[in-house]
Amino acid sequence: MLIGDFITAFFHWFEDTYLEPNKIKNKFLHKIAIDNEMHHFIPRSILSFSYFETIKTTTFLSLIVLVLLNLLAKNFLKKYFLSIMVCLLHLFR
Repeated sequence: MLIGDFITAFFHWFEDTYLEPNKIKNKFLHKIAIDNEMHHFIPRSILSFSYFETIKTTTFLSLIVLVLLNLLAKNFLKKYFLSIMVCLLHLFR
């Protein structure tokens, strides 16, 4: 949980520091940048989204990381399978 919190904080810092909506051409990153800007100007705006809409990007990125881990370090998934499943299930509680 601590590592997940650190990773989330890192990405939030990255969004705040490097994702400026008027400079981003990539559609996916532009949407993230706009949502992040709105979050800072109107903090309660996140409440207008459903829980799934709020976590779908994080879930998608988590699955990409898991696929990469499976390709690069197959023993990692076998060794920490239960921990990974608990973390993924925590997203959908």
